[in-house]
Amino acid sequence: ATIVICLLEDAIGRGEMAATGGLSKAFGGGRAGLQMGLGKLGRDLKLTDEQQEKAAALYSDYQKRQLEKLKGSVENLKKDPTALMQTLLASDAFSRGKITEDDYKQSQTSAAENLKGVINPLDRKNFSGGNPREDETFNREFQTLLDPTQAETYQAAIAAEQANPDEKKNAGDISNLPAMELEKLDGTVVAAKKMTSGLKQMMEGMGGLQDLGPLIEQQRKQQPPAGE
Repeated sequence: ATIVICLLEDAIGRGEMAATGGLSKAFGGGRAGLQMGLGKLGRDLKLTDEQQEKAAALYSDYQKRQLEKLKGSVENLKKDPTALMQTLLASDAFSRGKITEDDYKQSQTSAAENLKGVINPLDRKNFSGGNPREDETFNREFQTLLDPTQAETYQAAIAAEQANPDEKKNAGDISNLPAMELEKLDGTVVAAKKMTSGLKQMMEGMGGLQDLGPLIEQQRKQQPPAGE
């Protein structure tokens, strides 16, 4: 359980680096994050520059709220990892044929309530910027920026998503870790941690270099023209 928690803490660190402070500019800024979060719907809405600027700020606030929720959930998990251990042991037992699929699903359901808000660190979808449309505050504030036609398009998309969800509710929660034996899970998590540590170092490097471009440009402007 400890190494899974460490992997979650790495995810929080990367999320904070990408979503807050100057480093967010290295990843395209708030507008790029907004486009990733809205997907095709963002293009369908045809937001003006002013709308994009305001919506990007709302998306940034949404990301910060999500990070705070995750940090709180991980802190609770560190204090009492019982539910996580229950999930890991049930996964191991099911993989070894010691319990039935129904028993395994029941164990997942039982643990899900205590693991609410804790993401599955092995699910790549959890690192794609999240779905702001599922956030009540973002939804409410974002719709105040839209004209009537845009609002109609947005509301229709939300209704369609709710009527035909692509995946089951809470699919990205840690209670839905893929079933595997503990030894295999341990190896998978160790490999994932190596990868995330490398990504974090890369992001730190990008943060250190992001001001280099403007400095080089400024130096170039200060140089006398060739031939003088």
